[in-house]
Amino acid sequence: MSSAGNDQWLESGIAAVKAGNRESARKLLTKAVRADERNELAWLWLSTAVESEEEKRICLDNVIALNPDNKSALHALARLDETPSGAAAMPAKALPPIDRGAVEVGAPVPAGAQADSPAEAPAKLHPHAGQASSAFRDVWDTDDDICAYCAAKVAESDQTCPNCKHVLIRKMYRYPATAALHLYWLLLLALALLLVLQSNVKLSSDRDGFAALLHLGLAIGFFTTTVGVYFRLNWGHILSTLLLIVTVVITASNLVIPLDLSSMAAGGADLALVGFAQSVTKGARIAFLVIQLIVAAAALMYSVFRIAPEFERVQSRLVAKLNRGAKTAVDHQLNAKRFEQDGMIASAVLHWQQATIIDSKRVNNYLNLARAYGRLGFQERALNVLESTSKVPMSPQARVRIGRLIQRLERQTAAAKQEI
Repeated sequence: MSSAGNDQWLESGIAAVKAGNRESARKLLTKAVRADERNELAWLWLSTAVESEEEKRICLDNVIALNPDNKSALHALARLDETPSGAAAMPAKALPPIDRGAVEVGAPVPAGAQADSPAEAPAKLHPHAGQASSAFRDVWDTDDDICAYCAAKVAESDQTCPNCKHVLIRKMYRYPATAALHLYWLLLLALALLLVLQSNVKLSSDRDGFAALLHLGLAIGFFTTTVGVYFRLNWGHILSTLLLIVTVVITASNLVIPLDLSSMAAGGADLALVGFAQSVTKGARIAFLVIQLIVAAAALMYSVFRIAPEFERVQSRLVAKLNRGAKTAVDHQLNAKRFEQDGMIASAVLHWQQATIIDSKRVNNYLNLARAYGRLGFQERALNVLESTSKVPMSPQARVRIGRLIQRLERQTAAAKQEI
C-alpha cells in the first residue's frame, strides 16, 4: 500500500474517533497499522478505538516499543494500571487452559519512577534451539521442531499438529505485493473500459455485430482477470496475458484496415459531408486505437517481464522459528505481537525471548514473555520469567502488580502438580 493510502486510512480513522464512530475508526486504523507496523501515531489512536483492556495494552505497548518516551502512551498505561482489571481468561483455541489474568501485560516505567540506584541487568534468557540448558528440560531446550501455535513437538512428516490440529503446511507468496502489481491491474481495468467503448463504436458506426461482440467479450475477460490479478491468483495472470496478446493483435489489425463509410454515400448522403466525416472519424479512430494499443502493449510487457514473480508461491512449514529480518528489540516485539494476533504463540515466545535478551531492562518484554508461556501451559517458565524481573527498574505500582501475578502463578503451579 502506498504512503498516500496509508495516510488516508490514518486521517480517516482519527476523524472517526473524534466523531465517536469507534467501529469505523477501529477498521481504518487497523488497516493503517497493518500497512505500516512502525506507525506510532496509528497505534496510539487505535488504542482509543479498541474495546478491551488487553487490546488497549497491546496498542500502547507497540507505541512504547517504537518510542519509549511517548508521554501519551505512558500516561494511558499508567491509568490502566490504576484501574482494577478482571482476571477473566481469553484462552487460545486448542491450547492448555490458563488464567489469562495471571500473565497480563504490564506497564512501562514512567519517567522518574526508576529505582534510586542503577539496577543490574537480569540473567539473559536463552532462545529455543538448544543454545543453553535449563532446569526445565522441555521443548524450549531442544532442537526439535515444535508447532508454531501450541509448542508441541512435531515430526517432519506431520501435516497437522498432533496436539492442536492446526495445519502445518501453508502456501504463501514468495514476495510481498509491490506497486507494479497494482499498476498492472489498473492497466487491465483501463483496457477493459477502452474495449467497452470500442465495442460500442463497432456496433453503432461500423454496424459490425461480430466485432462488437468480440470486443465486449474481451472487455468482460479483462474485468474478470482484473479481479484475479488483484487477489494475486495465478489463473488471473495467465489468462490476462493471453487476452493481452489477442488484444494487441486485434488492435494492430484495426489500425491497418481502413474504415468504410461508403454506406453513408449509398444512402444518399452529401459526398462532401461524407468526406469530412471520413477524415474526422478516421483521425479519432486512429487516435483511440493507438491509445488502446499502447495500454495493451504496456500491460503485456509488465505481464511478461515484471509481474510473474508477484504470483510465485512457496510452501512453508509452520514450526516455531524466528524471522530472519528481526534485528532490534522493536523488530522482535512487533514480530511477536503479529504472531500472537495470528495465534502462533510458540513463534511469539521466540521473539519475546530475543526482545528480552536485547533490551533486558524493559519490564514489558518479561511480562509479555511470561504471558505467552502461560498461554501455552508452561506456568513454571512463566513464573521464572516474572521472578527474574526483580532487578528490572519499574514503578512501585508495577512492582506490586508483578508480585500479585507471581503469587497467582505459584498457586496455579501448585494446583497443577497436585492434579498430576
